[in-house]
Amino acid sequence: MMPHQGAPAPGFSPGAPVDPRGSHQRPLIFGGPGLLSAPVKRRGPRGSTVATAIGTVLLVLAGCGGMWAASATARANMLPGAPVEEVATTLGEHLDADDDAWTDDLVPTLAAQFTAAGSRPGVGDEAALDALGVTRSTEITVAPWRADGDLLDKDRPADVSDAYLATTLTFADGSSTVLNAQGLFVRAFFYDGSSTPEQSRVGEDPTAVAPWALGSLVASHPQSSVVTENESCTDPMRAMVALSTVARTTGTLASTCALGGSDVAVAAGLDAAAVAASFPVLGDYSELAQIPALPGDPEDVGLVQYRFTAGEQNLVAVLVSTRDAGWAFVGIAGAQS
Repeated sequence: MMPHQGAPAPGFSPGAPVDPRGSHQRPLIFGGPGLLSAPVKRRGPRGSTVATAIGTVLLVLAGCGGMWAASATARANMLPGAPVEEVATTLGEHLDADDDAWTDDLVPTLAAQFTAAGSRPGVGDEAALDALGVTRSTEITVAPWRADGDLLDKDRPADVSDAYLATTLTFADGSSTVLNAQGLFVRAFFYDGSSTPEQSRVGEDPTAVAPWALGSLVASHPQSSVVTENESCTDPMRAMVALSTVARTTGTLASTCALGGSDVAVAAGLDAAAVAASFPVLGDYSELAQIPALPGDPEDVGLVQYRFTAGEQNLVAVLVSTRDAGWAFVGIAGAQS
């Protein structure tokens, strides 16, 4: 086992084998059996790859606790439904709001894995970011699968669309990081009064169509303007280990990886000296649970949030990737739960 093991948050079903580089770099992939955990690349008109992708998502929709497996008659008034572009815009607005309306815009299985981890797509623990003065803005664009300007199968209504999510996080010093992700919007079709979800059929009118929903998501390389004076902060967990050592020996939260200063910022209401005095002892093989903002490798996500306890306080340490592929502390805030 490599040093600096990090523990995935409860509720995750990693969709990839264990990465020998250490779990602080291990893919935190949403999804388990039956759920897409990454976008599927186009390979021409409705080939086996596309069919498998849609079929896999439809299997998920069929087991979504009745949300979309309702009777076709009851859903007949949903034809034709909001266009995918409108659904994408609404999801972006919901993600930037402070409520949980965004969960209705995701395939239920995917939404459940985010909420079980205490995470919001592209944000992670939004309360921690808010407490540290981080502002956020989400933009989602879509591209129904097309070739030469036409839908891949012009005789069928679109039932899958590429999705591109960009969440801009702006920090107190004015620097920013854009977290990027790719995924798929999908919708299920119902025919002949059946409640079984299907792909769209050629030349047949469905009796109902489920609304578009985000069915998969995976991080895709951040863009950052964050600059730190120290280029040795190349690993977020090592930065935590170094902070632990400094806190226990000096009683401060001094760090060469701190964003915009020499000390790691703490949210209002926290006492930096008290946090330092009770900071946990961390070493090469320590484990800290993460709150992933997106499924994927940390270096592809660009934001890491570690849960830890200092004394009786449940806290979150927030680190962000920098322009030079390093990591910087945004700060420490109280955990949501």
